[in-house]
Amino acid sequence: MNAGLGTIYRKQMRQLKDTVKNSYGGVYVLELLAWRRAVRELGAGAQKAGSPARLVFVPCDPYSLDGSRGDQAMLRGTVDGLRAQLGAVEVGAITATPEAVVRAGALSFTALPVWNHPFSYDEAFAAIRAFGATHLAVIGADVIDGYYSAKASARMLLLAEGARRMGLKVTTLGFSFNEHPSPAMKPIFREVGGTLVLNARDVVSAERLTAFSGRQPTLVADVAFLMKPADGNSATADAERWIDARRAAGRPVFGANLHPHLLKNPKPGELETLARSMASAILAAYRETPSSWLLLPHDVRPGVRDSICLDIIAQTLRPVLSDDLYYPEGDLSAPELKRLVSLTDAVTTGRMHLAIAALGSGVPVLAITYQGKFPGLLRHFELGGDLMMSPAEAADPAIFTVRLKSFLAGIDGIRPKIAARLEGVGHLARRNLQPLI
Repeated sequence: MNAGLGTIYRKQMRQLKDTVKNSYGGVYVLELLAWRRAVRELGAGAQKAGSPARLVFVPCDPYSLDGSRGDQAMLRGTVDGLRAQLGAVEVGAITATPEAVVRAGALSFTALPVWNHPFSYDEAFAAIRAFGATHLAVIGADVIDGYYSAKASARMLLLAEGARRMGLKVTTLGFSFNEHPSPAMKPIFREVGGTLVLNARDVVSAERLTAFSGRQPTLVADVAFLMKPADGNSATADAERWIDARRAAGRPVFGANLHPHLLKNPKPGELETLARSMASAILAAYRETPSSWLLLPHDVRPGVRDSICLDIIAQTLRPVLSDDLYYPEGDLSAPELKRLVSLTDAVTTGRMHLAIAALGSGVPVLAITYQGKFPGLLRHFELGGDLMMSPAEAADPAIFTVRLKSFLAGIDGIRPKIAARLEGVGHLARRNLQPLI
């Protein structure tokens, strides 16, 4: 077998193994049955609550931990919210890679590197016990439905149910639920559905989960609403000076974000078409009403970095906008991005957690939707479909231009709607933490 054929063969075998592992039978045998064996040996052994509380996160991405600033916002929002309730909280996080271990340290978390190959529920529960955990939280995000990986979704829920049986206070933080969940998750929800706290972060997701599993989850808002914005610092200082200067010049300041996840398995050129469509719409709006635009990268993971799209937009806009364009250098944290977005007049984004940072700061949002995430989020604020576009619509410059101009013309009417519902949304976000208090 020559080298080329060998590479193809190995790739096909990896794909086949992944398919088997994420199938109904694969999840049942490799995850559920393995978990049942482990919990038989677990014993009650409830961990006594101490001071400070000791929280373990089961993250939605144990490989990068917080490479997505949305994941970071949920981690930070949980810690900020719990510390407001409990005082000091020591934090651990389950990790899968050396990179995630480093990121855990940067967040002042203790890494529990047990999401590895081969994975063992026995080792995972032993690590949780050794950390002295009193609390455990699953970062549900958009992965609980098994759409991306049924194996990973099952493992997250089963780790939580095992921790509950160990006597920890446990919750699954507010998650979205796809309209096409993996059938392999059916037996998992049957196993944990009667005992584990399940929080859906919007009405649409709650309805989908109930239809799929028969379980009525608790309705919450995304825990990222609890994340505090950063104080002014050197990372945001240049951008803030630019915003001040543009306002002094009489310009409104708008934020923009675009990212590769909007297209699943994009064909060559499709991401560039989408990026150039956004740039075309911004240019059309700018020529009609001069304004300043802040590009906001919200994910720094290799292969899905927002810069893949934003670099194209910046290159297209810079010759025309000149000083009316700002594209931050370096990687900003989720709290730093929330600080910057709070200083804008409106934001156009495909990242849900950037939209949450904006809405949580009272800033209107035009959303480019994917995975059915945005309808439920906007319903929290009683905002409608006119503030959403599909990726297909966004890829058409004529449609994007009309929608963007309409949005910017109407932001003064959107702000009071957001402000009127912020307190209630904050209450729903804090509901995530009730099982941990």
